[in-house]
Amino acid sequence: MFNSPTFLQSFTNRNIHTVEEARTYLRTVTVKGYEDNGYGAWIVSLKPPGSTTGVPPSSDTTYELIGLGGIFQCKSFTVPDIGYSVLPQYEGKGYATEIGKAVLKYAVEKLGRSDVIGLTSEENEKSKHILQKIGLVRWGTLNLPDFDTPIVVFVMPGVTEVQVVPPASEPNKLASK
Repeated sequence: MFNSPTFLQSFTNRNIHTVEEARTYLRTVTVKGYEDNGYGAWIVSLKPPGSTTGVPPSSDTTYELIGLGGIFQCKSFTVPDIGYSVLPQYEGKGYATEIGKAVLKYAVEKLGRSDVIGLTSEENEKSKHILQKIGLVRWGTLNLPDFDTPIVVFVMPGVTEVQVVPPASEPNKLASK
């Protein structure tokens, strides 16, 4: 998933090419996110056969992994960003939008956040459409050293400022419109 063309188009290559690199990423990014911030990535699967709630009827149930979603703390920003991705065979079926809506709802209702942002590249029309569809609005574009390409920032309605965490050699800068 991390090396699919759609994922790579989002804005950066995670350099995950082996199972061991994926395990390392999960430990150092996903698990660490929960330890440091209380939020992170979710694995997303289809509902098990026969389930109406998504909760498996027994521990023997097999899940069909389709992607991931979650709330992430990008080191370039002081606020969390929403993330979602689906495996290529599940693209175009509405799953990424459904994941995005669920993540945003969780951020607002369970974490009390009103400052979640969404990030993507200018070229990723699908992701920009999803971010707008889940209720975020385009704020602007930034060039940051942590990203391979300029990133488009989407914010929750009413947000006018996005605080960027600068390199240690620069004072805090507040990007606003």
